[in-house]
Amino acid sequence: MVGEYNSPTLFFRVKLNKTYIHIIISFLILSNTYIFAQGGNTINNTGGKITNKGKIVVKSGQVKNLNDTIGGRVEFTDNGSGDTKIPNIVFNQLQLKGGNRKWTDTTNSINKPLVTNDSILIDKTARFELVNAPVYAHFHIDNQTKTWGTKEFRVNGDVEQIITGTGEFSILNIDNIKGVSIKDGGQRINSHLILTNGSLNNDPLNNITMSDSTLIIRNISGSVLNPPVFDNRVSVKYIGNGNIVSGYEIPLDSTKLQNLYAENDTLFISRNVTVNDSLHVTNVVSTFNPANNDTTIILTHASRENPVYKQLYSEVIGNFRRTNLKFDREKNLFHNRYTYILFGRKDSSKNVAEVTYNILPFTMPGSTRTWDNALVRRFMHISTKNDSGNAVTDNINMGMGFAWKKASNVDIDENRDLDINNVLLKHEKFTWNDIPKTNTPNTDGDWVYSYEQGINELGYFAIGTPGNYLPLVLNIKVFLEGAYRSNGKMTNDLANKRLLPLDTLPNIYPYNLLKSRNVNIAKLSDTTLEKFVDYVVVEIKKDLNSTAATYQLAMLTKDGLLIDPNSLGLVKVNDSIDSNEYYVAIRHRNHLTIVSADKVPLYPRVNSYDFDFTKSANILGGTASLKRIGNDSFGNLLFGMIGGEVTANDQINLTSANIDFRPDIISILNHFSMKPGYDFNDTNLDGIVTT
Repeated sequence: MVGEYNSPTLFFRVKLNKTYIHIIISFLILSNTYIFAQGGNTINNTGGKITNKGKIVVKSGQVKNLNDTIGGRVEFTDNGSGDTKIPNIVFNQLQLKGGNRKWTDTTNSINKPLVTNDSILIDKTARFELVNAPVYAHFHIDNQTKTWGTKEFRVNGDVEQIITGTGEFSILNIDNIKGVSIKDGGQRINSHLILTNGSLNNDPLNNITMSDSTLIIRNISGSVLNPPVFDNRVSVKYIGNGNIVSGYEIPLDSTKLQNLYAENDTLFISRNVTVNDSLHVTNVVSTFNPANNDTTIILTHASRENPVYKQLYSEVIGNFRRTNLKFDREKNLFHNRYTYILFGRKDSSKNVAEVTYNILPFTMPGSTRTWDNALVRRFMHISTKNDSGNAVTDNINMGMGFAWKKASNVDIDENRDLDINNVLLKHEKFTWNDIPKTNTPNTDGDWVYSYEQGINELGYFAIGTPGNYLPLVLNIKVFLEGAYRSNGKMTNDLANKRLLPLDTLPNIYPYNLLKSRNVNIAKLSDTTLEKFVDYVVVEIKKDLNSTAATYQLAMLTKDGLLIDPNSLGLVKVNDSIDSNEYYVAIRHRNHLTIVSADKVPLYPRVNSYDFDFTKSANILGGTASLKRIGNDSFGNLLFGMIGGEVTANDQINLTSANIDFRPDIISILNHFSMKPGYDFNDTNLDGIVTT
């Protein structure tokens, strides 16, 4: 031991033998420079405490059971041929010198890092390996040598930090929201650069150099200020729960991005990017950013291998180019698992060398993107070039897999209640032209997908109903006598009391006429839900006595309008119907059915059918089939469906002025209840059956 010491307890003992120095102390205060453990000995501080206000130099040998935290400065300077274990404790200042192998040890605690609060200084003569414990540097880092190992060097202080020197890291993790700056040269990364939090502030003179085949991992809160230097290929991975706009972590040189892993929520590509090996998409990669409305950015996949979509709904949005194409009927996968192109032989496919496919979900297709009720909301455009770089527009003879989403969630639904069995692929040439349909669509979750072949023209494509077919849109107004109150309004007591079925309708008339009794209004806000009175069923058939009919569920608003419970728009008839004349009827669970007075010519291409069932002249039987309930704002009589029909046979057995007294007495007594409920005997729709 060289130097001076102070001990308030004046009690310590230094015992020497040829294998170790054993310090037995109450506590030891070091204020100058002390050199321990020369000649291969060991500092064993078991049971003691060292308070260092100066500098401790370990020239050789090992240390054992040091304090969890040591102040001052500690230097490990062994220049021999052996190893020195650097304990995973908290140092104030740590300096590493000398050519022997120095490596992070976990003797103190397996799950703890080695921490430096003030600085870590790694001399150019040092050999430092992060083996068992990572290093967490809370302030200054000066690295002049090559460090290596499988553990990370994390820069995670709570003030802006600086990395100086011209050394090398195996794994460097930038985890400081105040930022980390590179100064006095630059550092090389030989395995991973992790951008966890804050900005890595680099510039051309003080930069990060990525060795060949390294990996950059960027979290949603991390970034790099300027382009690093890339020796050759680099891979980039995006992680975290949130969206990321790509930055300079992706090389500007299109030949240098090896693999791209998009594991965050949505990755927005901010400029043209080429992936040369593999593309892995967990959620969404988009070349279209709504924030700037830029539709020109292209993601190019230059590998022959198809992109990997890790989940069912993984997808690329926007311009996606493939340049290393497969032929001989092998799939060239594009935006998702079900979107692909097949070519025959290359020479029979006009020597196509690249395909650029643009898909925008929830966007109307075509050159004008005009709203059209007959089309799925999915924009699709395909262009190709041959080996000479010239555009190929026709006679390409390719097969095309295509897909879209049909979902109960209106935020992601593209199908818009179209009958999936009636849709086909279309191509735009002055107008939409049907491509002959040879396959029936399949479903996988919310995906609907299909395939067509023999496609010879490129450009704009769409998915929609055949030429002259459109889903029939019903614009109907009707009142229920029992629910009507005054001033053209009905009660919404069932909605206010949360008595309306939210997911499955009961197996009662008229809901048992439907193909499916499933509804999905549980997601609606209270404000939206409270607009509704009850469900009704719309019936469409050619003859009054015919048993063949089309049934469509609708929700009735307080104003008497019929609304689609899924889209919250006007009711659309999901089943395709022929152009013909039909009767239209309205059925309710406890009101008499009403039918249009005459057949109505329904031509689906006309878009919609408007009908007011509150006017007696429009109803079969006139006033005899209705109940007068009041007047509109112009003084005209208003009529409603007659309440009290609780036997599902369109008959009422008792007449009374009080609506809840009028149904069949036996039925009422059998179902008597003063508790709120969704009961077919509740003919005034207040949620309670009274007698």
